[in-house]
Amino acid sequence: MQSINSFFTNAQQQITSLYGFQDALLFQPNEPDTSRTIVQTPDVFHMPYETITIETPDNEKLHGFLIKQPSRTSERETLVFFHGNAGNIGHRLQNAHLLYRTCNINILLFDYRGYGKSTGMPSESGLYTDALAVYDYVRKRN
Repeated sequence: MQSINSFFTNAQQQITSLYGFQDALLFQPNEPDTSRTIVQTPDVFHMPYETITIETPDNEKLHGFLIKQPSRTSERETLVFFHGNAGNIGHRLQNAHLLYRTCNINILLFDYRGYGKSTGMPSESGLYTDALAVYDYVRKRN
């Protein structure tokens, strides 16, 4: 009986440890190594853009690019591009360029908190907060 209790106690400690480290396991803001220091800009693909900073309700600053179609920018739809895990918005410019050319839309690329040049630490709740802040930014701007 003691070995069963010991097993469950050990298992509980392991699960508790995993829970505490889940953000570090899930979010990879420092891959590749230069992801927090070097961010390519849309100039690489000759796309007109504006560098933007969006402040979240909890005072984090999200770095982004608003890539604008050259004519009638305000009349175009704006796609909010969530770049996925690891890297930064500069690593997704080729994808943004394809969308920009084929869909004829504006594109807002942004780094989640803790990625690229954005402040803060990545977390699931932070991701939701960031998404809503970016959505509000686009709605107010258009």
